[in-house]
Amino acid sequence: MTFAICDDDITFATIFAKKLDQQLKRYELTVEIVRFYSSAELLDEVKFHPKRFDVFFLDIEMPQVRGTTLAKELRQLDSSCKIVFITLYDAEIFNAFHYKADAFIPKTIIDDRLSTEIACLLESLQQTRSEDYVFFDVEMPKNSRHANLDLRLRLYLSDILFFESSNRKVLLHAEDATYTVKGVNWKRIRDDFKERGFIEAHRCILLNPKHIKAVGKQEVLLDNEERIGLSRRYHKTVLGNFMHSLRG
Repeated sequence: MTFAICDDDITFATIFAKKLDQQLKRYELTVEIVRFYSSAELLDEVKFHPKRFDVFFLDIEMPQVRGTTLAKELRQLDSSCKIVFITLYDAEIFNAFHYKADAFIPKTIIDDRLSTEIACLLESLQQTRSEDYVFFDVEMPKNSRHANLDLRLRLYLSDILFFESSNRKVLLHAEDATYTVKGVNWKRIRDDFKERGFIEAHRCILLNPKHIKAVGKQEVLLDNEERIGLSRRYHKTVLGNFMHSLRG
């Protein structure tokens, strides 16, 4: 799991990160805690990686973009994320409810409230996680601000549109970008993800059937309007899977 803290007060953000880390160690969880010191900085990261963070701890009173406005934008990018407001002003609790925050922690009583709120958040995350994450070591796209870096990528299965074998490389086409997968060959990807319900469109394409919008004689239309070539060999299987999904 990955938690984000966003507070323009660098000293508070540092102290809070340590307190948060201490609480999470009680659960023997591996959690990455990332600090941001402005709403714009956090929003930029989330736009690039919409599913990176599980929980956001947001200060409400921040310059330029308030925490409440930030929360609204984060919800639009990832409706499943958990949002916790942290503030010096108790009256802001009404904003927390208005923006459907999962918790509200006054900075003045963090030591009293943090343990309880963490327990509730972890329980909620466990209950609402409807599918497993998958992890990949990837090379970032050349047009990204992290170009040429090798990073660990975490995705829900539903975030993956399809896999492609191209020039001896495995490409992962996700909703937000296309990544080059490192350290794994096409056979392993094909075997592992066919067991997870993915289907072949031709020998170099493995589709996530949840993203199929329509099936033609020679191509498949995905829900992002991308068209994928469909081999005659796999047409019957792809069409059958699609018709079965329509019947519910």
